[in-house]
Amino acid sequence: MKKIMSLISITLAASMMLPLTGCLNKFVNPMGTAALEDYAKNYGAEEYKNSREFADFYKDSYGDVGRLSEGIYIRTDGKSAGKAIESLDQTPFFYDEDMKEATIFAVGDMSYYKFNECVCVSMAFGSEREAELCYEVAVDEYYVHSDSDVIDANDFDVRMVFDIYQNDAQVEQARQALQRELIDMGATGEMIDQWMQVFDTMYDIDYDLVLESFEGEDGLKYTLLTGSHGDVFYTAGIYFKDNTVFYAYGFGYDEDEVNAYLDDVCGHMKLTPPSSL
Repeated sequence: MKKIMSLISITLAASMMLPLTGCLNKFVNPMGTAALEDYAKNYGAEEYKNSREFADFYKDSYGDVGRLSEGIYIRTDGKSAGKAIESLDQTPFFYDEDMKEATIFAVGDMSYYKFNECVCVSMAFGSEREAELCYEVAVDEYYVHSDSDVIDANDFDVRMVFDIYQNDAQVEQARQALQRELIDMGATGEMIDQWMQVFDTMYDIDYDLVLESFEGEDGLKYTLLTGSHGDVFYTAGIYFKDNTVFYAYGFGYDEDEVNAYLDDVCGHMKLTPPSSL
């Protein structure tokens, strides 16, 4: 009799745990489009059904980020997803015909001409390889490369001279190479001084960037970064697993508030936030 009661007790206990387990694993893909949509709904964000209307509203908020204070979101598929994503100028993503679905969430505030904003995008692709390519392209957007050794003084862009991963010694070598190139082109001393000042300014900006990539045992790959451009702080997390890419980007004048936005959404998506750097 005691054994029978024990079996009944175990069965009852197991049945009581089923709903709890379901809550803990509400989403098969914790960084997927459904999970981000759930976060946006719980946040109280306004839902958009039409990607054009979403894009128009978001673009109109450029002059007043405070219009995003309640949050906005859209979950859509195909070309509509691409249209909505491409309205987000600060994200390194473009429409891809292999993108099957996407959810976008944006929130921000503005006071005394200073702003803080967070933009998150979850994208589902038709294959793991397409998702991985999207992730790699996004990460590569934070590199600065030169495909040519020829420098035209009329078209010269100092960001082409060095890669943000190079150390101080390599950057100095690039600086000297630029100086020699300008001398060979017959540039005046005044012009050379001006280019050196521009180079040094760009180096100071890029030098602030911290970027690290990681790979988890469960197959998750992600890259985190933080940096600044003048008084504006920016940070991002780019994540890839299976056929999904998730991107969380924050920028503004208050580093703590920007990180708070991303910490919260990344916590919901079961991801390491950029503030962990």
